[in-house]
Amino acid sequence: MLTAVVKDVIDLAGEVTGAGNPVWAATHDPAPRDAVCVERLRAAGIAILGKATCAEFAFSLSGDNAHFGMPSNAAAPDRNPGGSSSGSPAAVSAATSDIGVGTDELGSVRIPASYCGLFGYRPSYGFVDTTGVLHLARSFDTVGLLTASGPVLLAAAEALVGRGLSDGPSARRVRVVADALALADALVRPSLDVALSTVLEAVGGESETIDAFGDETGFRRALDVFSTMQGFEVWQQFGDWIERHDPSFGPGVAERFARAMSITRTEYDSAQVACASLRARIVDLLDGCGARAAYDRRGRTAAHCGRGRIATRTPAGGTPVLSRFAGGLSFDIVTSHSDRWHTGWLCAGGSAGG
Repeated sequence: MLTAVVKDVIDLAGEVTGAGNPVWAATHDPAPRDAVCVERLRAAGIAILGKATCAEFAFSLSGDNAHFGMPSNAAAPDRNPGGSSSGSPAAVSAATSDIGVGTDELGSVRIPASYCGLFGYRPSYGFVDTTGVLHLARSFDTVGLLTASGPVLLAAAEALVGRGLSDGPSARRVRVVADALALADALVRPSLDVALSTVLEAVGGESETIDAFGDETGFRRALDVFSTMQGFEVWQQFGDWIERHDPSFGPGVAERFARAMSITRTEYDSAQVACASLRARIVDLLDGCGARAAYDRRGRTAAHCGRGRIATRTPAGGTPVLSRFAGGLSFDIVTSHSDRWHTGWLCAGGSAGG
């Protein structure tokens, strides 16, 4: 029987969802029922071992938590396990659980997967029912998985989404997004190039290098759009509670909440318009490339995973992403949105393990 631990922003019946903050836990009642994603895992015969710690309110990509400490990274004991889904990968890397269940907006499953040497799966936004999940920003949250092997990931992913995911054609084309890769630090760029070569060789077929947003500055502007939308939605979610209880936050988290409080409705509305344009740009790029994600005739995602390759979605672009661990780096490979099978990849970038 496979086992799983669940990030502490996901409801387990009879337990308080603490969100990595003791004041939040003290001011909320136990969940009356499991989150839908947990129900699906249980229905597939996966045993839920319990909750795993996380960064406060999932509002950090670090594995540290000022209140509960940092989970150990068994793959690299002197290194950060990554966040915000920190406890889930820690349990999997230590072999105390087969599956770690987390959430992901900008990388909170994929970054820990890279840091801990695991497979990370971020499904397309909206593909997995998030009822019973404490949202950070509703426009971007989805439930994801971490495992130590491809076969276990496939089994867990099929349980999570409630359908088979192993059928479909192989990719035949890759577009490498140079302005995303340009953001890599000089220290990790040689390893990134080696890992990218490994991915290109595994895919085979055609490849080309492109700029998604014109240059590195354009890519950073896209991240600013995400940050603005996320921050505004974060304050809508937690602002009233923060003003009532005046909780203590750890370094970094406090500053992010302060910035979230300052974002105006006008800024949010402008960011939404920009986000729509960014999504259209990515879809346009992919129309000439193809992808390894499927959508059935009714327009629903049939996220494809198999042989270590997982279909997911980017926050700003709104299109699926294929995430693959290779050579110590975690690649996000963007795929397209269509009612037909596609056969190509758009390699958007990687993050160094740390």
